[in-house]
Amino acid sequence: MAQLTLLGARCVAAVTGLKLLLAPAYRSTDFEVHRNWLAVASQTPIQRWYEEDTSEWTLDYPPTFAWFEWLLAQAARAVDPAMLKVEANHSPSPATVLFQRISVIASDAVLIFGLLFATRKCGVKHQLVALLLVLLNPGLLLVDHIHFQYNGMLLGLLVWSLALMAEGQDLAGAIVFTVLVTMKHLFACLGPLYAVYLLRHYCRGDRAVSKFMLLAASVSAVVAASFGPFIVHGQLKQVLWRLFPFGRGLLHAFWAPNFWALYAALDQFLRALLPRLGLVLPHAASSITGGLVGSSSFSVLPNITPAMTLISVFLGMTPCLIQTWRQPAPGAFPFAAVHACLTSFLLGFHVHEKAILMATVPLGWLAASSYMTFEDAYVPSENADRDLHTAAVGAGPVRRQLLRSASEMQDETSAGRGSGKDHESTTSASAGLSRKAEAWHQSATVDTGTSRGEASQLMEYCVLSTAGHYALLPLIFTLQEYPIKVLLLLVSTIGIGALTGDDDAQQQAGRRQASKTVAIAKLYLLGFAVVEGYCAVLHFLIFGEQLPFVPLMLRSVYSAMGVTAVWIRWTTRFFHQSSSKTKHV
Repeated sequence: MAQLTLLGARCVAAVTGLKLLLAPAYRSTDFEVHRNWLAVASQTPIQRWYEEDTSEWTLDYPPTFAWFEWLLAQAARAVDPAMLKVEANHSPSPATVLFQRISVIASDAVLIFGLLFATRKCGVKHQLVALLLVLLNPGLLLVDHIHFQYNGMLLGLLVWSLALMAEGQDLAGAIVFTVLVTMKHLFACLGPLYAVYLLRHYCRGDRAVSKFMLLAASVSAVVAASFGPFIVHGQLKQVLWRLFPFGRGLLHAFWAPNFWALYAALDQFLRALLPRLGLVLPHAASSITGGLVGSSSFSVLPNITPAMTLISVFLGMTPCLIQTWRQPAPGAFPFAAVHACLTSFLLGFHVHEKAILMATVPLGWLAASSYMTFEDAYVPSENADRDLHTAAVGAGPVRRQLLRSASEMQDETSAGRGSGKDHESTTSASAGLSRKAEAWHQSATVDTGTSRGEASQLMEYCVLSTAGHYALLPLIFTLQEYPIKVLLLLVSTIGIGALTGDDDAQQQAGRRQASKTVAIAKLYLLGFAVVEGYCAVLHFLIFGEQLPFVPLMLRSVYSAMGVTAVWIRWTTRFFHQSSSKTKHV
């Protein structure tokens, strides 16, 4: 334990030092956004928080985050009272800049403690890798510690909630998730998954009704504590209006690397092609390349409405929801949550490119802390009358839980519980579970390297991380930060790729398909060097200042190809799981 504490402390200290070095770097308008929220939360009465519009950067996060800003403002007052002025144009002092930068670093403690909780039953190596993969996530460093946001704190709550759910602590996990949604409503995309899982896994048995009432009361209490004061002051409608503004387009100013980026690129291709074929464009003009937040219209393809994207997201989540309903395995829940986040990112309306962190950060934890492949997260129950909790995240938890479940069933059998068919079923399940647990227990002390199933899925994580985070690079557009952002992404890609194992092992008999998948992924990753070479150098040598949106579009489209490919593979796995003929809980 001392070694683990020392290694973890060294990792956290090193990453914290890196974040401090980034403090003087470029900061986006989000810096002033949060500075203004500090002022609004501390200088105006609560009934004015969601009405105050002196600055264009109005408060548009849920109330719990507003309370977080109020808490920060109490400390900010002692550092520089001038930062709490409500004004349209504010010039931050060095003290203000340092305070806000440090506030982001300090709030990352939620992420650090969430990771330590989630990996506390794993080995030293796995916990250290989880800390490195998540804390050195290039997207998180770019968005939070250069661009400026508080995603680390929010994603820490997500990891904490998923870890609680994976361990069977459903009520606590649901409460933490509710707190998260009342801090940033974009995480509500996980609501259907949590609802399905909790209904099937928590609200069951003889106490199903009382458990449901306890769950409802707990969630309602969190929501009431967050929104209650605004409801009392008659501000609920105004709060909801700020949280869900209308009039925005399908695509953000910088295209997120999702399905709609590919859709928009196809529209642009057809727009250029059809006139050459003598065909008339269905629409006179397109507004998808103008960099405007509130406008998205296509020249050839049909325009996409928010309702259409909502239906698309729900359909995209269907395999995951069906599998969760049929087999609510605790250890599989974090995988399902990552799939749900990725589906929302891929098919949602007006998605910000920064939303990819909702998938890559928890997936970094899963990639580091689990010996299991995706399929191993589902261990079919052999007794439909008992929830054995036979899956959990992390090699240590999985094996220990299997052994514990087998032991419990053996005790139940020896105690004479059950008779006839029930007794035979219990004995059979116990024997089968014991054999599997013992086999995994024997392998627990042997480091046999990375299996090919794990290697291909680690490579999927590498592709998703590289593709999703590469699309974030245009957010940091200043020349002096260019080497930093490229180096962070490059080191991350190489580091994750190294976890997939050596190439010689991939050539073993019976593993050619996994080897082929990894080879294609590596070829795709090498393509980023070509894309960046064109976008950063060749385009401006050829076209100068003309066609400024082409490099942005090319980065988004190439990244979207990788994100979409990973989503398809994950969705296919959930579809195969949900259509299997195994007996479910």
